[in-house]
Amino acid sequence: MGKPPASPAPARRRSATGRKKGIITSFRREDGGNKRFNLNNVATIIFVQTMVEEGYTLAKAAALARQRLAQHDVIKHFIRERLQEYDETGTGVRANLGPLANDPGYDVVATIGEHVTIEKVKRAQEKG
Repeated sequence: MGKPPASPAPARRRSATGRKKGIITSFRREDGGNKRFNLNNVATIIFVQTMVEEGYTLAKAAALARQRLAQHDVIKHFIRERLQEYDETGTGVRANLGPLANDPGYDVVATIGEHVTIEKVKRAQEKG
């Protein structure tokens, strides 16, 4: 037998609790309109809900969500600072992460597909 349909009330309570705990935010497009959530907040709500369903307390799930969001911020910062260019290869992506700190004549290039490879590639001579 399947589960009965979920009531929207528990979802509203979960999102309200998430807002109180500071792990999600909502916005309204107009006064009196429905609350909206961006994709990052929706993913956080689903993550917290999954952790609670797996037996974590809401407080622990919220702490894990905060930790996960902090890790995402680090990754976004890395991408903003290091990603020079990327090209689709047909089987994945080739990403140039810029010059090596200790050998600026070479770039770090990652090829990301079924497997990930990292290479040290001689920098092209700049015209000038």
